[in-house]
Amino acid sequence: MSTSNASQVLRQSVLDSAQQAAAWYTTIGCGMIAMRGADRMDFLHRMTTNDLTHVKPGGGKQTVVVTEKARIIDVVTVMQREDEALLLTDSSTSDRIVRWLRKYVIMDDVKLTDVSTDWSRLDVVGEHASNAITELFDVDVHHLGIGDWLTTTAEQPLTIVRIPSIGNCGYAVLGSPQSVDAVRDVCMANPLSFPHLTDDEYEYLRILDGLGKIGNELTEAYNPLEAGLLHLTSFTKGCYIGQEVIARLDSYNKVKQRLMGVRGLSMEVGDELVEDNNLVGHITSVTTARDGNHMLALAYVRQSSANNNIPITIRNAHGIEHQGTLHLLPMVDPWQ
Repeated sequence: MSTSNASQVLRQSVLDSAQQAAAWYTTIGCGMIAMRGADRMDFLHRMTTNDLTHVKPGGGKQTVVVTEKARIIDVVTVMQREDEALLLTDSSTSDRIVRWLRKYVIMDDVKLTDVSTDWSRLDVVGEHASNAITELFDVDVHHLGIGDWLTTTAEQPLTIVRIPSIGNCGYAVLGSPQSVDAVRDVCMANPLSFPHLTDDEYEYLRILDGLGKIGNELTEAYNPLEAGLLHLTSFTKGCYIGQEVIARLDSYNKVKQRLMGVRGLSMEVGDELVEDNNLVGHITSVTTARDGNHMLALAYVRQSSANNNIPITIRNAHGIEHQGTLHLLPMVDPWQ
């Protein structure tokens, strides 16, 4: 077997494991914000999209931090402790979120601290990720809902939080850089039964599943309803930053675009999607299909054009056009 063919077989094996069993992935950095003060949860409830009134110590929830124009800053996981709340963020947004929230702290008993450098992160993903976590740490996580978390009793305690992920199930393993490095060493010792996803492999699966990414689909160019984050948006909790814009978009059916999958032969981030000579969308993320020739992508597409399995024209920066197809998410790689 040639080196290239052997590499392709290994890649397919790892991808299959991540979808059907379990695999692990190392994130670049870990964004973490500590919130202290008696008003921390009430303040966060008024600053983000989800209803946080019933998050008790030991519980957690995901919510979206948005601007006053309801544009996405980040999707954060809130973990409520007895004396503080921890906000798990993207590594690139923690400083931005701290500065944004501090603007609105007036009389509230709230103190925000970016503690990202104290934390590291490793993700366990896949259909049987819960079983892998149980085997690694001797803790039962099957009962955890999205945003729920627990702490291990190891010599160097780790926080394990359930997160939306590829393969229908995922957990972020959080702790000091030293403790997460130790977990990484254990994972690397079992490459066949518990493989490591490379950045390219994770990106491939992320795009297939339609999970938004900071800097691509989750940016201040889009709002939560366009990004498919309706489940993290409360319409009954009252006022919060960006609430009027989101309520108006929903009430008057003014959500102008939605996230879709695209299949084609050649695509790059920024390529235009054209229908009847009219611009109807933009490519936001791209990956190579398993055959190594075709491409799969995520794109924001105008609502009136966002239909499943229909032809779409893809136009690159040089004006060159070719045909692709639009697909609802999650999508399937037909070339695997």
